[in-house]
Amino acid sequence: MMHTDSKGNPKILSQYTLPLTAEGRVDPIYTDLAVFDVAADSLYLCEIADRTSIAELWTIAGAAFHVPNQELRRF
Repeated sequence: MMHTDSKGNPKILSQYTLPLTAEGRVDPIYTDLAVFDVAADSLYLCEIADRTSIAELWTIAGAAFHVPNQELRRF
């Protein structure tokens, strides 16, 4: 999935904006820029695209996420 829509808006959001069909059934989230593990309370960044920085992800993020202390895997 693309991380943002055609207008640059984030697709991963902190609050639901559409009706839910499968709440709690998403784990992990794969985008063109990153991979996130989903927990009940937060998102956890686990992989990042080669030409993407964590700072860039923070800029376009629609939801808060945790960054691990160890080096991230790249794809």
